[in-house]
Amino acid sequence: MGKTELSLKWAKTHKLSILSADSMQVYRGMDIGTAKIPLADRQGIQHHLIDIKNPDEPWSLSHFLEAAKLIFDTGEKVLIVGGTGLYIRALLNGYLMPECAPDPLFREKLYDRANREGILSLHQELVNKDPESGASIKPLDAFRIIRALEIIKQTGKKASETRQQNPDKDRFQLIVLNRPRNEIYQRIETRVDTMIEKGLVEEVKTLLEAGYDPSLSSLQGLGYKEIIAYLKGVTTLSEAVDLIKKRSRHFAKRQLTWYRSFTDAVWIDLEPK
Repeated sequence: MGKTELSLKWAKTHKLSILSADSMQVYRGMDIGTAKIPLADRQGIQHHLIDIKNPDEPWSLSHFLEAAKLIFDTGEKVLIVGGTGLYIRALLNGYLMPECAPDPLFREKLYDRANREGILSLHQELVNKDPESGASIKPLDAFRIIRALEIIKQTGKKASETRQQNPDKDRFQLIVLNRPRNEIYQRIETRVDTMIEKGLVEEVKTLLEAGYDPSLSSLQGLGYKEIIAYLKGVTTLSEAVDLIKKRSRHFAKRQLTWYRSFTDAVWIDLEPK
């Protein structure tokens, strides 16, 4: 049983709606590459923050927090599922973040640099530019280091100066589903192959034919930019698929590291499939 099946079972048992914390599932027409659960499979359970934006409309952490607050204020009981670690941390810590959209190309450059020079090099840069953030972010927490440098680049201000925080951890319980790493990697292989079989290439082609610019943040998401490169003739389909799998493995590894930084998380080891 995977995350989707378990979340549906849990929501049904406890009479909850589901709030997606996935930064990509908000976009209409991007179903296969985001592994979006089809409407027919949602078992009548309300799913929030899915299919609410076109690919060329802005969506960021600030938008997510605002939308989530509106849902919480109704008193509706929800199960938050996903996805984007920054969204989860922001909810737990009560962040009110500056409007600062993700910059996939900037992030990729920093991840490449971290691979070449080591993450400590980026952490030292953060310490130099924003000592307070450098002191609060662990030296090996690549995601938070890169996000802080991204905020500095886009706003011209220190990340520590742009973030307000009002911890609300008692309101949430974070549960992390875990599997042996070799099984995670095998599931990634299967998942990517299934996406191709279901028509990921056709989905991306449809988006481009609809006039959406390949440089949009939404189309820089994992799985989409690789297929765009294939459609442009930059790579073969086999090379694109291999690259999606490779980057998905790296992403999964970063996710595990990210969630280990949550000291109050409850980890559940799932049985092998």
